[in-house]
Amino acid sequence: MKTIETMNKSLPREVYYQCIWIIKDRPRLEFLVTALDCSRNAEVGEFILRADRYGGILREEVMEEAEFKLECIEKAIEAVPEDYRDGILANIVEMRAFGDEAHPNTWKRWKRVFIYELARRLRLY
Repeated sequence: MKTIETMNKSLPREVYYQCIWIIKDRPRLEFLVTALDCSRNAEVGEFILRADRYGGILREEVMEEAEFKLECIEKAIEAVPEDYRDGILANIVEMRAFGDEAHPNTWKRWKRVFIYELARRLRLY
């Protein structure tokens, strides 16, 4: 099994890329969490139709899982110094290059810390 080194620990390659795709899915997760919040704040007797942008009806479990994943992302990014957080998320989600504020190896190190922490919080490793 191929592994990727993170924080002096190895993550299975599949887990690493699963975390990357969960982070890339962040905008959709935010949409689902907003829909969940709206349904939780609905008045008694008010009918809420929860649909995704593709017209499918959203199940409560799907939205709760999205809430869990988004919460894991938000907690995992806290393991990274504040100066690097936006740059790392933009690198993963939008494939933007890292900034010039630090050496590329520093950026990569903090990205690995973030991925490892996310895998741990998602209970993937």
